[in-house]
Amino acid sequence: MNNFNQHKSELDKKGFSIVKSIFNEVELTTLVKLIEANNFDFSERQLVHRFPEILEIIFKNEVFKELYNTICNTSYFLSKAIYFNKPSKSNWFVSYHQDLSISVKDKKETAGFSNWTQKKANWV
Repeated sequence: MNNFNQHKSELDKKGFSIVKSIFNEVELTTLVKLIEANNFDFSERQLVHRFPEILEIIFKNEVFKELYNTICNTSYFLSKAIYFNKPSKSNWFVSYHQDLSISVKDKKETAGFSNWTQKKANWV
């Protein structure tokens, strides 16, 4: 059993926490093969929507489930996963940042939420 409470505390204080060694070699190899088989080029905005088997790999992992249950409230859910691949020899620059946007299917005016943008959607 792991003690993930330090990660919950770091997440609350700093907005991030680094956790090492969640997935085993078989799980990582399966994820890599899935990515390579689908030739995502540099990004895939609708990763888990288009490839739900990724969720199966992630949420079957007992260590991940323990981390998730320690950090997340029961009302939390995954709204988006984006895959980025920036090859080491590429020349485009992305500075460190934390995205503060959320994905929604429909626009509803709600207090505290502003600056709506529309990205390419692949809703099925």
